[in-house]
Amino acid sequence: MAPPLDTLVAGVVADAWLLERSLHDPGPWSVRWADVEVPAERRLGDRSVVFCAAFPPDHCGTDEYAELLCGGELVQVRYVGPPPATEHGVDLDWVVGLAQPNQPAAA
Repeated sequence: MAPPLDTLVAGVVADAWLLERSLHDPGPWSVRWADVEVPAERRLGDRSVVFCAAFPPDHCGTDEYAELLCGGELVQVRYVGPPPATEHGVDLDWVVGLAQPNQPAAA
Protein backbone atom coordinates (compact mmCIF):
# COMPACT_ATOMS: atom_id res chain seq x y z
CA MET A 1 0.00 0.00 0.00
CA ALA A 2 1.37 3.40 -0.98
CA PRO A 3 1.85 6.06 1.70
CA PRO A 4 -0.76 8.84 1.88
CA LEU A 5 -0.18 11.89 -0.32
CA ASP A 6 0.48 14.17 2.68
CA THR A 7 3.33 11.87 3.78
CA LEU A 8 4.86 11.97 0.30
CA VAL A 9 4.54 15.76 0.14
CA ALA A 10 6.14 16.14 3.59
CA GLY A 11 9.12 14.11 2.38
CA VAL A 12 9.52 16.26 -0.73
CA VAL A 13 9.33 19.47 1.32
CA ALA A 14 11.91 18.15 3.82
CA ASP A 15 14.27 17.19 0.98
CA ALA A 16 13.86 20.63 -0.63
CA TRP A 17 14.53 22.37 2.71
CA LEU A 18 17.69 20.31 3.22
CA LEU A 19 18.97 21.09 -0.28
CA GLU A 20 18.19 24.81 0.08
CA ARG A 21 19.96 25.00 3.44
CA SER A 22 22.92 22.98 2.17
CA LEU A 23 23.29 25.38 -0.74
CA HIS A 24 22.84 28.70 1.08
CA ASP A 25 23.94 28.25 4.72
CA PRO A 26 27.69 28.91 4.99
CA GLY A 27 27.91 26.85 8.19
CA PRO A 28 30.15 25.85 9.82
CA TRP A 29 29.18 22.33 8.72
CA SER A 30 30.40 19.17 10.43
CA VAL A 31 29.72 15.44 10.59
CA ARG A 32 29.54 13.43 13.81
CA TRP A 33 30.02 9.66 13.74
CA ALA A 34 30.58 7.39 16.74
CA ASP A 35 31.11 10.37 19.07
CA VAL A 36 33.75 11.97 16.83
CA GLU A 37 32.85 15.28 15.20
CA VAL A 38 34.95 16.64 12.34
CA PRO A 39 34.58 19.68 10.07
CA ALA A 40 32.92 19.06 6.71
CA GLU A 41 34.03 20.84 3.56
CA ARG A 42 31.04 21.95 1.49
CA ARG A 43 31.48 21.41 -2.26
CA LEU A 44 28.91 22.68 -4.74
CA GLY A 45 28.14 20.71 -7.90
CA ASP A 46 25.71 21.13 -10.76
CA ARG A 47 22.93 19.12 -9.09
CA SER A 48 24.18 18.52 -5.56
CA VAL A 49 26.02 19.72 -2.50
CA VAL A 50 28.61 17.33 -1.08
CA PHE A 51 29.91 17.54 2.47
CA CYS A 52 33.35 15.90 2.72
CA ALA A 53 34.46 14.82 6.19
CA ALA A 54 37.78 13.14 7.04
CA PHE A 55 37.79 11.05 10.20
CA PRO A 56 41.09 10.32 11.96
CA PRO A 57 42.77 6.89 11.98
CA ASP A 58 41.90 6.33 15.63
CA HIS A 59 38.19 6.82 14.89
CA CYS A 60 36.43 3.91 16.52
CA GLY A 61 33.09 2.98 17.96
CA THR A 62 30.03 1.00 17.05
CA ASP A 63 27.58 3.72 16.00
CA GLU A 64 26.15 2.95 12.56
CA TYR A 65 24.53 6.36 12.10
CA ALA A 66 26.23 9.64 11.21
CA GLU A 67 24.86 13.11 11.86
CA LEU A 68 25.17 16.17 9.62
CA LEU A 69 25.37 19.36 11.67
CA CYS A 70 25.29 23.04 10.79
CA GLY A 71 26.49 25.43 13.46
CA GLY A 72 26.09 22.64 16.01
CA GLU A 73 22.44 22.05 15.03
CA LEU A 74 21.44 18.56 13.93
CA VAL A 75 20.29 18.73 10.30
CA GLN A 76 20.08 15.10 9.17
CA VAL A 77 20.89 11.57 10.33
CA ARG A 78 21.90 8.76 7.95
CA TYR A 79 22.79 5.10 8.26
CA VAL A 80 26.44 4.66 7.22
CA GLY A 81 27.37 1.37 8.89
CA PRO A 82 29.95 0.89 11.64
CA PRO A 83 33.26 2.74 11.33
CA PRO A 84 35.80 0.42 9.69
CA ALA A 85 39.03 -0.42 11.47
CA THR A 86 41.74 1.33 9.46
CA GLU A 87 45.09 2.91 10.08
CA HIS A 88 44.52 5.55 7.38
CA GLY A 89 41.32 7.21 8.58
CA VAL A 90 37.94 7.31 6.85
CA ASP A 91 36.62 9.84 4.33
CA LEU A 92 32.85 10.24 4.36
CA ASP A 93 31.04 12.10 1.56
CA TRP A 94 27.50 13.24 2.40
CA VAL A 95 25.57 14.05 -0.80
CA VAL A 96 22.47 16.24 -0.86
CA GLY A 97 21.10 16.72 -4.35
CA LEU A 98 18.46 16.69 -7.03
CA ALA A 99 17.42 13.52 -8.78
CA GLN A 100 18.38 13.07 -12.40
CA PRO A 101 15.31 12.83 -14.64
CA ASN A 102 13.76 9.38 -14.10
CA GLN A 103 16.34 8.50 -11.43
CA PRO A 104 16.37 8.85 -7.63
CA ALA A 105 18.67 11.39 -5.98
CA ALA A 106 22.12 10.19 -4.97
CA ALA A 107 22.16 9.16 -1.34
